[in-house]
Amino acid sequence: MSELKKVIMETAKLNGDETENEIHARLMAHRDSQWDGFIRNHVSFDTNGKPEYIVSFWDITEFDTGVLPKGQRYAYIIA
Repeated sequence: MSELKKVIMETAKLNGDETENEIHARLMAHRDSQWDGFIRNHVSFDTNGKPEYIVSFWDITEFDTGVLPKGQRYAYIIA
């Protein structure tokens, strides 16, 4: 059975002209720059098919203070 899970969602703006190799490297760097608890990430594209944002999801940890830095928001996912 699936359950609703509250997570932290982090976004990072892309230039829109990245190659697939650059996107891959940025996804890996975005994942590795954070604490444990990584769930998944993806790249979203604009309506013209250009890469727009890296979006990553993280478990909420005991270090969460309730005040998130710029680029982070709370979200719900099905886990």
